[in-house]
Amino acid sequence: MKVTVLVDNDTLVGVNFQGEPALSFYVEEDGKKILFDTGFSDLFLNLTFLGQIPRVLEFENTHSKVVTKLDGDWEEDKLLDDTSLVFDGEEGLVILSGCAHAGICNTVEAAKAITGKSNIQDIVGGFHLLHPTEERMDKTVNYLSQLGLSHITPCHCTDFPSRCRIHQVVPVRPIGSVSVLECR
Repeated sequence: MKVTVLVDNDTLVGVNFQGEPALSFYVEEDGKKILFDTGFSDLFLNLTFLGQIPRVLEFENTHSKVVTKLDGDWEEDKLLDDTSLVFDGEEGLVILSGCAHAGICNTVEAAKAITGKSNIQDIVGGFHLLHPTEERMDKTVNYLSQLGLSHITPCHCTDFPSRCRIHQVVPVRPIGSVSVLECR
């Protein structure tokens, strides 16, 4: 196994690298390569890891059907470990969401808060809109319509009716396996 330390809070004397209060390893083993990254900045690629997404918009605070065993008791899994990335591009932020369990609008709010920027170029990924309530869908569409997007790219865990509703206010770009998106 070969481990390359990409980022640490310590830097070596005489080596011209930047450090930050984070840790990032590039691990190579038997032809496999893994990036183990707990960083939080744009030190490499203008990409920022958002961490746990605060749930600030009440309409997106939904209950999960997933349960977890904690201290011997079964309880609702609030899926707090879901996160996203944000790319700070020339034309604005590009938010890359996984499933957006905290809600896509909460995810956008987190990206804006962490970067200090509000110009959004695109939102790509899961929007966590599988059979949303009418109220949640109305408020989500209203929120997205106010971002000034020229297009939006929902995919994973965003059902067809939700994509159609979003498309009424922001053009939806189709995306799927083997799609390639380029942003500046």
